[in-house]
Amino acid sequence: MKTGLVLSIVLIVSEFYVFFVSNSESVGVSESLLFSGVSMLGLAAQVFCVFYFTRRYRDDVLEGNMNYMAALRYGFYMFFFAGLIFAACVYLCNQFLGVNYVAEKGSFALKLMKQAQYPQGDIDLWLKSLEEVKRLSASRLAWDSLASVMFSGFIILLFTSIFFRKK
Repeated sequence: MKTGLVLSIVLIVSEFYVFFVSNSESVGVSESLLFSGVSMLGLAAQVFCVFYFTRRYRDDVLEGNMNYMAALRYGFYMFFFAGLIFAACVYLCNQFLGVNYVAEKGSFALKLMKQAQYPQGDIDLWLKSLEEVKRLSASRLAWDSLASVMFSGFIILLFTSIFFRKK
């Protein structure tokens, strides 16, 4: 559970840093690089947490004996607890602070799409999906955030769990 707390802090810090970057007034090349760089840094921090905590679990608790499914199960629980805390944070921000960070990130991505001269059909499709996101309730955004964290964690774990097999 402590590992899920640490992972949720990593998720919250990286997501809200991207949110604050996306609220900047000017959109230039440096902002788009910063946006993608921080997103990749958040992903790298998640992978590091998975490796570090799963290795500690394997060595300290399981005394070096871990198979693929045990690593997958431990990581799944870690992402589940992190997703619960992250979803609670998303709910609180949307419900009580009135901050829809998903819509703000989408608006920033729209600015980047216009700057990169995407076709108008793609921009119109993005605008339509952005309007649907803006209408979502805080509880729906929280559930979607939980599902997103768990799905992305599962994809990460499919690959990282291979490295923890030790007999």
